[in-house]
Amino acid sequence: MPAGALGGKLTYMDRPAPGKRVSLLARKGDAWVDATGADGNPLTAQADGAGIYHFPALPGSTYRVVYLAQEVPDGNGAPLPSREVAAWNSADVTHRTGGTSTVPDIEVTYNGLVYPDTGQSYPVATELPLPFHWATHRHGRRYRLIVYGNREGRPPAFYQGPWTDTPSAVLAQEAQPDLYAWEVFIDAGPNGEGRSGRRNLDLKPPAQADPPAEEPAPEP
Repeated sequence: MPAGALGGKLTYMDRPAPGKRVSLLARKGDAWVDATGADGNPLTAQADGAGIYHFPALPGSTYRVVYLAQEVPDGNGAPLPSREVAAWNSADVTHRTGGTSTVPDIEVTYNGLVYPDTGQSYPVATELPLPFHWATHRHGRRYRLIVYGNREGRPPAFYQGPWTDTPSAVLAQEAQPDLYAWEVFIDAGPNGEGRSGRRNLDLKPPAQADPPAEEPAPEP
């Protein structure tokens, strides 16, 4: 790794990660902004055949490396099911000018969401909770279920579950019949944090029981 570079390794569990592109954020006060080069453009780096990437000659600051998955379409233009996280932020890295800093592995392989599946309709109510299940992540320490109203522009989360160290949660909140979407946040401690891709979720009201049949009135 060349001197004056912020470097890290982008890894997979089951295959190499050549050609994956990452970008860089720098802390500016309480905010995070794109780290830019001398030309004013945001800095990016591409992993080599071993999954190694470099950001050379960076000034001293606190940085985060960001990975965003690229959607891969099939022959008809429909997105293929992803085996990656949708996004990943490394933990904060404090870098000194002229020094070399290493970023912990960014593990992008992820089997994602398991249940409920898209293309099905699910009833949900406080007395009829809906279970959710997802795959564990190699570096995942805890997880959080987020359910969104599936509207253009993505409004604030309809439901945000508590952090859990198991890959499952339950939605026991009344919901209007509508199309929602859900994803999982992944807390990986010193390896950063990420999120799964989103999956559509079609919620419907529970089936109403038929009212009891009325007893015939007694004959006079």
